[in-house]
Order: sequence, then C-alpha cells, then structure tokens
Amino acid sequence: PHADGDFRWQVIGEAAWTDAKDAESKIDGRPAIGVYVPPDRSYSAIGLAGARVGGGRHVEVCGDGQLLDYRPGTGWVVPRLLELEKHQPSVLVIDDKALADAAEKAGLVVHRATVGDVVTGCQLFYDGICGPDAEARDVHHIGQRELTDAVAGAIKRDVGGSWAWARRDLAVDVTPLAASSLALFGHSTPRVHRELAQSFFASWR
Repeated sequence: PHADGDFRWQVIGEAAWTDAKDAESKIDGRPAIGVYVPPDRSYSAIGLAGARVGGGRHVEVCGDGQLLDYRPGTGWVVPRLLELEKHQPSVLVIDDKALADAAEKAGLVVHRATVGDVVTGCQLFYDGICGPDAEARDVHHIGQRELTDAVAGAIKRDVGGSWAWARRDLAVDVTPLAASSLALFGHSTPRVHRELAQSFFASWR
C-alpha cells in the first residue's frame, strides 16, 4: 500500500501551490463570485476572484473573517449572496440550476455557467498556478487550509475533449476549488460582467 501522500497533488503540484501563496494578497476592486454545489448537495462554497493589489489575479474562498463561506447544505447561500451585493460584484457565476433559480428569484443577476464555462474556469486556475507558460502564472492565494486541501486532493475528470475537477476519493471535497475556479472564470471573462452602478464608491474590504 502507498502512503496517502503518493496520491496527493496529482494535478497542481505542491511546490507550485506554495509558490503562489501570498498571505497579504487581496482583491483590488470588484470581486467576481463563483458558487459551486457538488452533485450530492452536501456542501456549498462561495469563491472570490479578482484583480490583485500589486498585479496579477487573486482567488480565495469567501469569508467574513470568522467563518468561511464553505458550509453544509445550500439554504445559507442566497442570503449570503444578498449580503455580498454591497461589494458590487463584477459577476455572480452559478452552475447549479436550483440555486441559480433561487438566486434569481431573490433578485440577483446570475450568470449560469455552461459546461464550457466550468471547463474554462478549471483551465484558468491550472494555468494561473502551474501552467506551461510561466508568464501566465499570475494567480495568488492566501493559503486557506480548505482550498489547499481541495487542490491537493483534486484529480481530473474527462469532459468532452477537456477536463474539470473531481475528487480522488470520498475523503476529499473539491467544492472550495470548484467555486474559486468559477469565480476566476467570471473575473477573466469580461463578456459576462455586470455594468457598474453609478453609486458604487465603497471599496472591497
């Protein structure tokens, strides 16, 4: 039998993930929001992505400083998204139909992620951390344990001619990674952005 470590970091290497960590990294301007719910609907996560103060791009699991927005079930998500509207997100990306329906019913403007959008988000995340083009490795994170665990345990699943994130086994939950990848897709895809309200002066954090 192999040690557990042999099966970790299969897609994104540990060294590349460590290199991309910057505990002081933060979003400059409007965040893009991504929401992911796995098929078993056991947990949900809200990811953020945006331009990074000092250059490059930033990803994280959303939180209020005390509690991360990575919690059991789905009932908490729409109320939390309504709170996050004060930050004038550039886009809200959701790939779960039921949750997208609930968010729209609550008055939120949603970009419903297609399979292609999901795949693009995964590739943007991969390329931004450890892709073949060193110049494109401009994605940074703050070292959140939940996101790190998801990256370490993620594998690829085939989607048509491409791939998206999957979990290696039941002990791994890639939900924080999938949410952050959807947010990165949203940030990196201007065609899906909302227009900025004239009255927006508050800064993120």
